[in-house]
Amino acid sequence: MFLVSQAFGQPRKITGTVTDDKGQPLPGVTVVLVGTTQGTITDFEGKYTLNATPGSQLKFSFVGFQDQIKTLGDELVVNVQMVSYTVAIDEVVVVGYGTQKKATVVGSISQTTSTDLKRQGNITNMINALTGSIPGVTVLASTGMPGGGGETQYSKQTSIYIRGKNTWNDASPLVLVDGIERRMDDL
Repeated sequence: MFLVSQAFGQPRKITGTVTDDKGQPLPGVTVVLVGTTQGTITDFEGKYTLNATPGSQLKFSFVGFQDQIKTLGDELVVNVQMVSYTVAIDEVVVVGYGTQKKATVVGSISQTTSTDLKRQGNITNMINALTGSIPGVTVLASTGMPGGGGETQYSKQTSIYIRGKNTWNDASPLVLVDGIERRMDDL
C-alpha cells in the first residue's frame, strides 16, 4: 500500500497543444503550475512540455484570451483551446504591463492607426512614419541617409523620445509585440 501512494506523487511529463478559438496553434502562451514558480511557454506550433503530478493545476494565460485552469488527472496529454475576449476601447487601455481602466491611468494616452501612418507618404521605416503623428512623441534623425533608422556599428541614427529628451529615467518607448519586447527597427 505504501508503494502505491508514492507512485501517485511522482512528477510526470505532461505535454499538449494550445490553440485559439479557431483551432490555430498559439505560440507564446504561458503555462504555469499553480502555486509554484514552475512554468513554460508554448513553442511556434503551440506545443508545451511540463513536469507535474496528478491533482496539480495548470494555468494557461495569453494576452487577449481568458485564463484557463486545468486540473490534472491521469492523462499525459492536455490540449487547451483558449477563448478570446474583447474589451471596450473607451473604458480599458492596454499598457505595456497589463490593462487598466482609462479613468485610472496616470498620464496621457495617444494613439495612431495604420491609415494615419500611410498618410505620411513614402516612408521607408516605421520610426520615420511616427514623425508628427502622435502628440508628445519626438523623432530625432541624426543623419540624412535615406531609410536611416536603427543602430549601426557607429551610432544610433534615429531616436524616439516620449515627452522630450530630458525626461527622468529613460524617455524611449517600450515596444511590445504580442507581449514580447522588440526593437522599433524590427517592425
